[in-house]
Amino acid sequence: MKRMLFREIAIMLVLALLVPMFSVAEDGNVELPDDVSELEQALGLEGFEAADAVEIEAGESLTLDGLPGELSGGEPEGLDAGVETGADMQFNEDENAAKKYGVPAALTLGVKETFALKCTKKKLTYKSSSAKIAKVDAKGVVTAVKKGKATITVYSNKKKLTTCKVTVVAAPKKVTLAMTGATIGVKEKLTLMPQVTKNSHTSFTYTVKNKKIATVSKTGVVTGKKAGTTTVTVKTHNGKKATLKLTVKKAPGKVTLEPKTLELEEGQSYTLAVTLPKKTASNKLTWTSSNKKVAAVDENGTVTAIKEGTAKITVRTFNKMKAVCTVTVAALPQPTPTPTTTPTPTPEPSTTPQSDQDTIFFGHYEQDNDLSNGPEPIEWRVLKQDGDTYTLISRYALDCKPYCTTQSDITWKICSLREWLNDTFLNSAFTSAEQAKLQTVTVKTEGSPFWVGSDTQDKVFLLSLSEAENLFSSDSDRICWPTTYAKAQGVAWGDSGACWWWLRSPGGYEWGECYVDVDGNVRWNLGGSEVGESDSVRPVICLRL
Repeated sequence: MKRMLFREIAIMLVLALLVPMFSVAEDGNVELPDDVSELEQALGLEGFEAADAVEIEAGESLTLDGLPGELSGGEPEGLDAGVETGADMQFNEDENAAKKYGVPAALTLGVKETFALKCTKKKLTYKSSSAKIAKVDAKGVVTAVKKGKATITVYSNKKKLTTCKVTVVAAPKKVTLAMTGATIGVKEKLTLMPQVTKNSHTSFTYTVKNKKIATVSKTGVVTGKKAGTTTVTVKTHNGKKATLKLTVKKAPGKVTLEPKTLELEEGQSYTLAVTLPKKTASNKLTWTSSNKKVAAVDENGTVTAIKEGTAKITVRTFNKMKAVCTVTVAALPQPTPTPTTTPTPTPEPSTTPQSDQDTIFFGHYEQDNDLSNGPEPIEWRVLKQDGDTYTLISRYALDCKPYCTTQSDITWKICSLREWLNDTFLNSAFTSAEQAKLQTVTVKTEGSPFWVGSDTQDKVFLLSLSEAENLFSSDSDRICWPTTYAKAQGVAWGDSGACWWWLRSPGGYEWGECYVDVDGNVRWNLGGSEVGESDSVRPVICLRL
């Protein structure tokens, strides 16, 4: 068996083919000239080392991947030494060198920051392509000098081993911590995550004032040792500092949740209360749900009911103490027939709207104008049903809003009322879970005989002129009463107590819009350029139950 360097094999092959002047000894070794570097350079083999050595048996084939020049991509003509060639070699300059030799392929440093290249090879020398940007000493310690880019080349026995591309950026002007104080339990760990000035770089050092209270690792992991208080400091390479006041308490022996059982309706949320024994602490609390499809819980212990069913919400301290709350989620009320007489939310109307349609309560919005008792459930009238999807319009006028805040050529697509409905109203009337049940609808906005609208994609919208005419049984069926809150916002109403309410279709002019009057008649705004500041809003949604 013969051990041969790949580099020697490559040179030997080229010599056998192209450089017959060099002699071959009786033992089969090529006798190379004293100045091998010139030959390496001529052959493109300078710094080439695919492996340290290879062992082959007589008659055994060997593939030399990636040899340069004519030695790559196939067997040279006239070569019968049982050696095959290929073209798949990856040179040491690539990122594999970082793993093989322990030198990073790329490195970012702040000005005056240092980094030690810990190469696994011995007898190394280092060279920087620009010492004005990044210099390197004989031990491989790189020092960032000024902003820019440089390449550090590592040599082993005068052969290029690998490179490290260094980018130098600014040193930080300050360093901050996400918190100025923290409380942890004994044996609990807290990872500090300092932040520095944008577009800067640094390395951090950590110290703790009283190591009997807590310790801190080189990577900023703080561990509580015994009850007490101390200070942890993080420092950048250029001397910028930030401190954390740390309180350490005993680890909790138990944890409790209040309440232990909880009943919610779909879409409702509730934040559970955690109690630990006195003089104990757990900075980290882990929350889990046994069934996220029924009830989800966030990192603050806020439970959100998703759908009907039961789920167990568990909280765990850092030392594995746990408590459980059983959450039962009830389905939203299903559509029920509306009574023949429906009371209005205010006593002013002399009559009440009549309907033989179904009613659904969904979402909440202020209606009685008493802000102290919170928003009231919104009552929706079912206009049409398609399987489990319902098109709904609010039973009452919920607010007073202009169609547009400026007198200009306005259509539904660009009016301020559409923006308000799909932003302010949507987010105040519905929870995130409720919003997930609302369908995004392609709203067909047909024109009037004088003006043409355009289609939009909305979760909340208004009826068009034709929908207002066709989805109600009569003019009287379209009559609408405002809530007390809507009146307080400026809604105008007639002698009967009924109000005017907006449609989305354009009116007789570009700046006029269609509406329904106090008698339930569908109207075009044929004259003037009013924005209708006293008209009311009856939102329309498409709900999937």
